[in-house]
Amino acid sequence: MTNQELNRLLKEIGEIGGIDKIIVKNDTKGGVENNEVEYKAYQLLSSHVARRSFCSNFYELGIPAPKLMLISGHSTEKQFFDYICIEGRYNAVELAKEIKLKLENKERTKMKVV
Repeated sequence: MTNQELNRLLKEIGEIGGIDKIIVKNDTKGGVENNEVEYKAYQLLSSHVARRSFCSNFYELGIPAPKLMLISGHSTEKQFFDYICIEGRYNAVELAKEIKLKLENKERTKMKVV
């Protein structure tokens, strides 16, 4: 299947699935930015959107980055995290959850005040 065929099918699937939120973006043709153009979300679906959504969604589900990188083809974690645009706040929340779990199970941890 060619990339163009995959992109066309993703748009068809998105339309059938009702992914029709209106998205306004500046369109560029020939290096010149035109006026704002309205699109239905399914019109913007592509293999790139699918790849990025897969990586972001499964990372947020807790799948470790190295495992996702085997599928996405990223060779470094820096590339991967830049690609999925994980914000500092998300990372802080996840770290706080991990710390809370460890403190709740403090009888099994060796944490001490120094």
